[in-house]
Amino acid sequence: MKGTASYDVFREIADEAKKFSPSRDREKANELKQLLFEPQLDLVEDRSRRKTLLCPRRAGKSFSAAIYLMVTCLTRPTKANCLYATLTKGSARGILWPLLKQFSEEYELDCHFHNTQLVCTFPGGKRRITLTGAESGAEIDKLRGQAYDLVVIDECKSFPSNVLTELVREVIGPALNDNMGSLVLMGTPGNVLAGVFYETTKSDSMITRMYRDRDTKKAKRWSGHSWNIQENTAQPHLWDACLSDKESYGWGDDNPIWKREYLGQWVSDDDAFVYKYSPEKHAWEPSENPNNDFGLPEGHEWKYLMGCDLGYDDPFAIVVVAYAESCDTLYQVYDYKEAHLTVSDIARVIRETQSIFGEFEAMVGDRGGLGKMVLAELSERYELHIEAADKTEKRDYIELLNSDMIEGRIRILEDSELAQEMNYLVWDEHGQREDRACANHVCDSFLYTWRYSYHNFARPTKKAPIHGSKEYWAERMKEERDRVLEKRAEEEGRDYFQTLEVSVVDEMAYEDSWLDF
Repeated sequence: MKGTASYDVFREIADEAKKFSPSRDREKANELKQLLFEPQLDLVEDRSRRKTLLCPRRAGKSFSAAIYLMVTCLTRPTKANCLYATLTKGSARGILWPLLKQFSEEYELDCHFHNTQLVCTFPGGKRRITLTGAESGAEIDKLRGQAYDLVVIDECKSFPSNVLTELVREVIGPALNDNMGSLVLMGTPGNVLAGVFYETTKSDSMITRMYRDRDTKKAKRWSGHSWNIQENTAQPHLWDACLSDKESYGWGDDNPIWKREYLGQWVSDDDAFVYKYSPEKHAWEPSENPNNDFGLPEGHEWKYLMGCDLGYDDPFAIVVVAYAESCDTLYQVYDYKEAHLTVSDIARVIRETQSIFGEFEAMVGDRGGLGKMVLAELSERYELHIEAADKTEKRDYIELLNSDMIEGRIRILEDSELAQEMNYLVWDEHGQREDRACANHVCDSFLYTWRYSYHNFARPTKKAPIHGSKEYWAERMKEERDRVLEKRAEEEGRDYFQTLEVSVVDEMAYEDSWLDF
């Protein structure tokens, strides 16, 4: 009977059943696949369980990923668990979330979008696409123990090599076996010719067979896909725009930016890195030193600084450095990085760090965004007084820091979070800002501490001259001269500096004659 509770329940079930229709979903999947040009369709229909995709920017990579994930859910009649991961959760949201919403609306898929958890759920509630970041160990741990039908890891060049390797081998790999799921590593080529993404996508890879060569009998562990902007037949005008860019910038065919960003080829370019870090030159390991718990060189009064970069979705990061007024080298001695920390968690981590190093010379932190509120609460509630970091003229100070690195005045802990970020942090395509796809939170924390100590760790101890040497007698001569001038000023009632000015010619002549001795 209409209007009764039971009638409403059955109607709701019937409406949901209409939404959840396997035959209808298959039709929608086919409609979505019709949006793809041939190389994109090859990726979606490739039955290999390990796939790679290497493309330049604007070639339709993200578009392909969104359709691949949706088609996977639409063609699973009962349940499907799909994952899309980039280095940061914010990057994943910015790249894929709008596309998923667009397809759901245009093709009447009736997906439900949880904007906080970044979960897209299909009718029936058992098929979903989750977006996540994998910048910290805590985020990676959340992926363990699950069963996935499809995992797409995007912007692979931005991942530190050890993080991506851990994801592929220890986390995602086992999570795909239950459902015989597939893994796709995709991204644009980078500047670092190393790591699992490079090894699986380079032209002469020993472990990857290109999908276009699938008829050959050379079985490999990975199936490779690649296309450039010229092959993007869905947007043919883009290639003409690329050629125009090439001409206007005066690039030759071998220009690294042209080859990497427009043709999708791996090219090393040292100028693209933000920091001039070299493991051979800057990495250090603390030595066993009974007089110093942190393995620092002896003979200096070390002071410790803590820098922090505040975030929630983006990780909270800490760096501790050691400097001395008698040493011309700055040493990084500690770092920490973790996302989704509350203010009380941050206070706890800082207290724990203080318990290791004692009272810091200073603590500096990022006061931008929500940082101002967090720092205020840390000060008022937890009595942790963190100075606002100077963030002006960031590019100029990065260059000054790089100058110190070139001169060998910086030491970074080997295999630290800071070393990992410096190894992968590059400028954007315009060369003016750091690439937003790359992690820089620990680097920023380090920059804050370096700026604070910049004028304090560069005054080497002045060694006393050898007794009886020319320098020794010159110093004694100067001391005697100053004593005589002070006494003369007292006797004549003149200012010391007036006396010095009157006597400067005679004194210079006297000094010259003495040094000729």
